[in-house]
Amino acid sequence: MNRTTLYERPRIVRHQPGGINKFGQPQRTRVLDQIDGVSVSELVERFGSPLFVFSERRLINRFRELEQAFARRYSPLRIAWSYKTNYLQAICRVFHREGAFAEVVSPFEYDKAIACGVSSEHIHFNGPFKPDDVLARAVKGGTMLHIDNLDEIGRIDRAAAGTGRRARVAVRVNQAIDGVQSWSRFGLNLESGQAQEAIEMVLASGHLDLVGLHTHIGTFILEPRAYTVAATKMAQLANDLLRKHGLRLSFIDLGGGFASPNTLKGQYLDGEQASPSFARYADAICEGLSELEYPPDQMPALVLETGRALVDDAGTLVSTVHRPSGCPTAGARWCWMRASTCCSRRSGTGTTWRSPRTSRAPRSRPSFTARCA
Repeated sequence: MNRTTLYERPRIVRHQPGGINKFGQPQRTRVLDQIDGVSVSELVERFGSPLFVFSERRLINRFRELEQAFARRYSPLRIAWSYKTNYLQAICRVFHREGAFAEVVSPFEYDKAIACGVSSEHIHFNGPFKPDDVLARAVKGGTMLHIDNLDEIGRIDRAAAGTGRRARVAVRVNQAIDGVQSWSRFGLNLESGQAQEAIEMVLASGHLDLVGLHTHIGTFILEPRAYTVAATKMAQLANDLLRKHGLRLSFIDLGGGFASPNTLKGQYLDGEQASPSFARYADAICEGLSELEYPPDQMPALVLETGRALVDDAGTLVSTVHRPSGCPTAGARWCWMRASTCCSRRSGTGTTWRSPRTSRAPRSRPSFTARCA
């Protein structure tokens, strides 16, 4: 039996790009007309454009998520808000209301923390820049001073002698960890013996009390196991102090560096998938600290200086479009915006910025070119 097959004309079907490939994935389209229930148009009408908007609810939720992840696994716990990450007063006060200490790296940030109502005894003063006059104020106020180099030991000792008070100090340690780029520009090296030398100098001084150890292994660390190595080395160093000198530390500071849930440009997976949870970081760090040979009721406080992982995805940049510019090129068209740049293609694989219209006269601010859908 003969069967007749109808002729079907061949077709060329255009496939839209946008899927995951070896080069990562493009930005996803997202239209945002409200932030925590507040109209973006109303915000621009009231405050103008460009405008950074931060979600207080998101800040609080992230802080509590971090706190709960670690508090379930270790006690005592102390979170010190990293002022260098974002020192806007409103943001700092949100974290301080939640119980955060302050971690500062400059006289400006130190004064800012005091202005935000933080007790000087609740400030961790970090970094290589600590002028003599600020050192004197910090020692007098009982601030925890993190020693960044050998020269600082003598300077802090003299400041303490001048104020008639003993200074509370911690030694910042940098260390080698396989698979993590060395963060050696700050602190004293563990493997070379420099950190141990600093500790011996502090213990031999007449006006310094060694109350803590501090390390910071990097930024946007995606492998939690790196923190296990760092915490283990810090625990072993603390054990040596206990055995040799009978010294029990008040705290061990593991710094920051947790990856935020933001998706980086060219990143293969979404940030929510690629970045480890706070619980995974907590498991890794607490595994290392389990090496401590302290009595259970005398464990040193675990200090975290988490920054971008708390604040990154709480902020939104709002901008109006000034005017379109030129003709479409390569499937996209350019626009002049009042802030930054963005790139979206007509295929819908990029981020769509919906800029609210406003009747206000444009402010005298610089414009930048941007491509948008």
